[in-house]
Amino acid sequence: MASCLLLLHLAFLFLAAAGQDNTTMEPAYASCSTTGNYTGGSQYKKNLDQLLAALPAASSSNGGFYKGSVGAGADAVFGLIMCFADSNAAECLDCLSRAPAGITAACPCSRSVNAVYDACVLRYSAAPIPDAADLDYEPPVSVRAAWVPLMCKLAGGMETSPLRISNDSTPYSGPQKGRMYGLAQCTRDLNASECNRCISSYADKLWSLFPNNISGALRGYSCYLRYQVGAFDVTLPPEPAPPPSQAVPGTRPAYPPSPQEVPGSFSPAWPSSSSKTGVVTVGMPVSLVSVLVTLGLSAFLLLRRQLEKDRFREEAREQEREQCDFFDDDQPEMEEEFEKGTGPKRGAVLDAADARLKGEFDAREVETVMLVGLWCAHPDRSLRPSIRQAVNVLRLEAPLPSLPARMPVATYMPPPDAFYYTSSVTTGGTGTTQSSMTSVPMK
Repeated sequence: MASCLLLLHLAFLFLAAAGQDNTTMEPAYASCSTTGNYTGGSQYKKNLDQLLAALPAASSSNGGFYKGSVGAGADAVFGLIMCFADSNAAECLDCLSRAPAGITAACPCSRSVNAVYDACVLRYSAAPIPDAADLDYEPPVSVRAAWVPLMCKLAGGMETSPLRISNDSTPYSGPQKGRMYGLAQCTRDLNASECNRCISSYADKLWSLFPNNISGALRGYSCYLRYQVGAFDVTLPPEPAPPPSQAVPGTRPAYPPSPQEVPGSFSPAWPSSSSKTGVVTVGMPVSLVSVLVTLGLSAFLLLRRQLEKDRFREEAREQEREQCDFFDDDQPEMEEEFEKGTGPKRGAVLDAADARLKGEFDAREVETVMLVGLWCAHPDRSLRPSIRQAVNVLRLEAPLPSLPARMPVATYMPPPDAFYYTSSVTTGGTGTTQSSMTSVPMK
């Protein structure tokens, strides 16, 4: 029974080799010697051809492994071939039969060759192959050439994906020619910058763990990264529903319907809601002039009011600057208050946090909120942030602002239109109330 299986195995091997005589298998990568090369008619060449021809049958009958030699002395050739255990029988036999035939095309006239294929490894040398492990390896250039741009595409796709999912592919030029596919995914509570940071970190770890692989994956608590040569299934959840429309049912459209020509009229008119014909508006020029005059007067009054407000605001600022000279850093009174402990306290930003919290808070978030608050209250209005800038910092998507180590505290300024205010005093005993109104005249 065993002899029958062996004969069947050898027959399949020879059939596969016979059907592929005109094809060669390129190694994924190979190390070829460049010194002392043999010539076409040398004895070394004859011994090498004899060894390579014997390797397929010898390894097939020995469970996918063979190590032997042909010749003696300076013309002796030593060889080794082995199938990788993750290749199936057909892939193993194909590699055993085609690799020896094609190695001379990959490394012509080389006296020593180490070659790795997808399904097997082949070595031959002019010296005996040692039993000690050879720790050298070369990551295939084709893998990194496809892997690097794929990782860049996956990281870039995260910035625009509300689902925090990015999948893409790049051309792959290795033995399994095709495309390299990748998938990156983050938990949706992460913002774009945090997701990008997680995926970039995983990409570095993935390459250090699998530098020689055509596939790999890392699964973590916040993100997931996978790549492989060849497509794989990706199930995308539905996109988030768009926000509901703000239009109120029953309201008129933003633009009126097209006007219709009414016979006997001087201009187009819109159909009336109570008749089937248009209404000719003879007084249109007069109405238009009235509207323009009204708009002009309104604009003039608004402009005048704004100019008066600006003047009042500037005068108020001058008053504030005159009354707040004690904020000058050069004044010794402030330094004395600091030394005596009666003035503002020096310290870190987090020292201003509520002591009742007992330090049980996210230091980064509290510091960010405090610094943004100080930034928004900067005495110089030109240095205050916009709403977008403040929100980006609060969401940790922008760096913290750089504020001066010491600056005056922003004081309250009443709004320009608060020209009148009332105050009341209630006397005890009688329960009577006295009210007074103070006016601030406009200059």
